[in-house]
Amino acid sequence: MVRQAHLWAWGRFLAIAAALSAASAQSPDRRLLEQYCFGCHNARLKTAGLSLESLDPGASNIAAHAEVWERVSRKLSSGQMPPAGLPRPDKPALNAFVRSLRTLSIGRLLFRRIPDGPRFTA
Repeated sequence: MVRQAHLWAWGRFLAIAAALSAASAQSPDRRLLEQYCFGCHNARLKTAGLSLESLDPGASNIAAHAEVWERVSRKLSSGQMPPAGLPRPDKPALNAFVRSLRTLSIGRLLFRRIPDGPRFTA
């Protein structure tokens, strides 16, 4: 029974690692940010005190600014951003971007809590 639990936990860990790896390979498209966000959220204007220009939404850096990317994903998915009257990405592109941000954020938080990977005893 204990062995089955260990196998299940290890399998779960590998599934999360595979999902994180896939998300890393398909990190959010910076062009979407450039096209729809940088006009207001740049180093010069810093609308709402936020500049996204210097932040990389890629898998290797998402944990460093997790709160910012979580806020970005919430604003995009709720329709608050881009504001009414400004161009918006099409639904599939927007949904893929938000899903990618959330997948990377969740994966990074999980792996940050297990710095050396899982430890199992036989």
